[in-house]
Amino acid sequence: MYYYYSYYSYYYYYYYYYYYYYYYYYYYYYYYYYYYYFLLTTTTTTTTATTTATTTTTTTTTTTTTNTTTTTTTTATFTTSSSTK
Repeated sequence: MYYYYSYYSYYYYYYYYYYYYYYYYYYYYYYYYYYYYFLLTTTTTTTTATTTATTTTTTTTTTTTTNTTTTTTTTATFTTSSSTK
């Protein structure tokens, strides 16, 4: 009789031990889930820097030969844009 009583108390003890063990870790991960969810949905400061450089080069070449005038105009535009967030 004492053997069965000890056997019963033994498993009764471990039943509540694991019950509170999982109960504790359930709320532990529940807490951290909402903690990280809060961090992801909170407004954060975003720094944006935009740099745009535009260079325009115009070259005009005039060539004069007998009774003929040729004018050539070349325009080159270079645009560089960079953005950092």
